[in-house]
This record gives sequence, structure tokens and C-alpha cells, in this order.
Amino acid sequence: MARIIYSALVQSIQGTINGMTFQRNAYGHTLKAKDIGSRNFTPKQVARISQYAQMTGLWRSLTIAQREAWRQYASAFLEPCQNNKKSVLNGFNYFLRANAFNRLRVPTAVIANPSATQGTVTGFDFQVFDFFGDIQIGWGASVTGPNWFLHVYCTRQIGTGQSTVQETPVYLLSQQMTPQADFSISAAYFAAFGQILQIGSRFGIRFVIQKSDNGQIYEQPIQITTVL
Repeated sequence: MARIIYSALVQSIQGTINGMTFQRNAYGHTLKAKDIGSRNFTPKQVARISQYAQMTGLWRSLTIAQREAWRQYASAFLEPCQNNKKSVLNGFNYFLRANAFNRLRVPTAVIANPSATQGTVTGFDFQVFDFFGDIQIGWGASVTGPNWFLHVYCTRQIGTGQSTVQETPVYLLSQQMTPQADFSISAAYFAAFGQILQIGSRFGIRFVIQKSDNGQIYEQPIQITTVL
């Protein structure tokens, strides 16, 4: 901070110019560098910021032809934006979304070109059940095309009086959809929440179904499920 002494012919300056703040306080007229606001981010916010920076870097590393392929893909297969269903994803946003989900399964994986043939997943249904003390997910669906995966998200256990999911589900694991088979979530759930699931346990669950060779995605709604 520096003190300023104005001459009789110069009017005092107030405000901020080029990052320097002119003010009058107990010391008289002073000049100091403008404070840079600080913000404490939560671990989840830090992770999202880091992921976005990483995905943006991957986009920049694509060739011009690969970027154009994503733009054409986004135009051909319109996908509504999550927070504004009246808008659709552009090629850049589609690339970020597809690769963010795909890297849950393989952290170093990159879908550089979405040219693989489209597939379909219809009639998806599931149940969570106790198999001799191991909590598993059984599911069914009609699937066409290879390389489909289930990304599973869950919440902490919730009480019987709660009718809606009030927290954001946490990613647990990914499971290949072919061959179709039941799979366990006991260890992953305990690692995420420190809770043991058992018959009667209620929690929120969400599935994101993705084709890993072109990024095609089917998002299932969050719902409350009970272990059978």
C-alpha cells in the first residue's frame, strides 16, 4: 500500500483502475493492489473443475476432422441439455459428456470419433436383491449393438418416510451389458458410504447406459429402490 499526497490542483481519485484501488482511509489517500477474491471449493467442485479442464484439453488435441465428426454427430442425434431441455448439445458438449461418462469406466479412455454404428436399448428394468448376503443388481433389457455399459450411481440409505431422492447419487461402478448377468454392488456401496446394505434397505439409484465406441447414452431417471 502506498500513500498519495495530491497537490492543490489535483482532485483526489476514487475507485479501481487497472487492478489498483484508490481510496481514502485513516492513513489518508492510498493506493494498493485490488484484493483478489478467494473461494473455498468443495472436493466435488474441485473434481468437476479438474475434469472439465481435462476434457477441454482432450477436445483441443483432436484433429479438425474428429471435431467435425462430433459436430455432425450432435446434429444428427439431438440430445437435450441437462439444465435446459429446449436447447441441444453441440459437438463440443457432446464430446465432453460422452467422454466424462466413458472415463468413469476407463480413466484413460478417449472416444475420439463417434462414427460407430448406433445401437438401441429398450425395456430396461432392474431389481436389487440379497444373494446369500451379497447385494446384487439384476437387470433386463433388449440390446442391439456391442460395447454397451451400465454406469451405476447410488445415494446413502434413506428412511421409510422419505418419498423422493434429496441428494445427488454418487458413482459406484460400471458393468458391461453383454453377456447379461447379475452383478454385486456390496463392496462398492460400502466403499462409497461406509454403509452395509441388507434386505429392506432403501436408497436412491440411477443408471446411465452408454455405448462406449460412439458415446451414445440413455439416462435413466433417479428413483428409490428397496433391497429384496
